[in-house]
Amino acid sequence: MNTAFQFSDNWKDANEWAIAMRDTYLVQFYGKYSLNGRYVFIEKSACSDILQKRLAIDTIYTSAKTGGSICVEEKIVQWPGRYPYDDFFLETKSCTVKGHESLGWMHYAKADYLLYAFEREDLSSLDVYFIKHLTILRAGRCRFEMLYEV
Repeated sequence: MNTAFQFSDNWKDANEWAIAMRDTYLVQFYGKYSLNGRYVFIEKSACSDILQKRLAIDTIYTSAKTGGSICVEEKIVQWPGRYPYDDFFLETKSCTVKGHESLGWMHYAKADYLLYAFEREDLSSLDVYFIKHLTILRAGRCRFEMLYEV
């Protein structure tokens, strides 16, 4: 999927791009690790708004390994051009404008895993990091290894 231009100033276009990347590439990831292809992308309902905005859950899948449900927070980062972008942004504050302050997803996320995907320079694949236990991230004790390339 070619993304030769940036969406940094247009949230709606950036979100549509992220959904297209998810639907194109992350279905392979979830298909591989879910039990019989059981996963659901959380979107477009009152319940999904609660799951996404209050619990930071974007996808739920049934683990092929355990048979249990796994909740995932997803971050998909666009190739910025010129140089690789591989920094993990862990949002501690969502808004810092006086009178409108709010905490970032690192404070309220209840997902079992954080899936962080970086678009590769070829604009047609992702490097995927699947990070367990957000509490470890909050404590600052973690090491990242790429799990999957799609």
